[in-house]
Amino acid sequence: MRDADEARRVAGKLRFWLRGGTRDTILGLRRLVSAGTVRMHTGFVTEIEHLADGARVHLRDRAGGRQHLDTGFAVNCAGAGPNSKFDALTEQLLASGALQTCAISNGIVTGARCMTGMSGVRHLSPATITIGGEVMAMPLYDAHMLRTYARRAYS
Repeated sequence: MRDADEARRVAGKLRFWLRGGTRDTILGLRRLVSAGTVRMHTGFVTEIEHLADGARVHLRDRAGGRQHLDTGFAVNCAGAGPNSKFDALTEQLLASGALQTCAISNGIVTGARCMTGMSGVRHLSPATITIGGEVMAMPLYDAHMLRTYARRAYS
């Protein structure tokens, strides 16, 4: 039971470390990256193989190149995959070209202040990955984060 309880606490800790980082945790992450303890990669995850002592993550980069990484722990901050479906309104906005998706994560890309390609129409959802020039480190599943970005869009 202890392992299950510990597993339930992981999401909260990851959220704090990845979204609520302080100057010390950001510097700590840089030290871990410099030491080779943590590796950060940009790419589209095409497959994850389970190994006896971890996982092999298969990636495709922006240029279409493929690579695989063996790891004991992986955190995917990219969002939805290529076959993901959105709500009907979002699908219509995508089909009309008013919204775009990120080539790597398939998350929703909007203009500054959540603007779409339709005059006066804004879009914000947990699937939003880029707002103007700002790229989200994690999807906006947290209602507080959605409220924060919605407030910014109208200020």
